Amino acid sequence: MDGKNFAIGILSVTAVILFSAWLIVNMLLPNQALAFAQNTTGGNYVVTTSQLDDHTELLFIMHTPSERMNAYRFDVRTGVVDLIQPIDVKEIVREVNRRSRPRFDERQQTDLQQDQDLKQQRKRKSRR
Repeated sequence: MDGKNFAIGILSVTAVILFSAWLIVNMLLPNQALAFAQNTTGGNYVVTTSQLDDHTELLFIMHTPSERMNAYRFDVRTGVVDLIQPIDVKEIVREVNRRSRPRFDERQQTDLQQDQDLKQQRKRKSRR
C-alpha cells in the first residue's frame, strides 16, 4: 500500500465520521419552534400566540365556557414559562358593553318616549 492510497483511506474515514456526527447532532438538537401569531381551538379552549420582543413570546389560553383567559410569557433565553395574569373576559365584555351604550340626553329620551306612545296608540287603534 503506497502513501497516496493510505491518505485517501484516512480522508474517507474522516469524512464518514464527520458526516455521521453532523447527522446525530441535527437529530438530537431541538429545532426552534416558530409559532408567531398562531391560533387554534380544541374542545373548550382557544389558544393564540404572540411575540412581545426578540426574547419573549406570549401565549394566551381561553376557556370558552367560563370565559376566563390566562396570559403566559415564555422567555426564549432561559426557557421559562411564567403566568402573567389570569383575565376574566366576562368582566371585560360587561364593561365594554356598559361604556358603549348610547347615552341619551333629555331631549332624546323625550323623543323615544313619544315614539313608544305613538306605537301604543296605533296598537290600540288596530285592536278596535
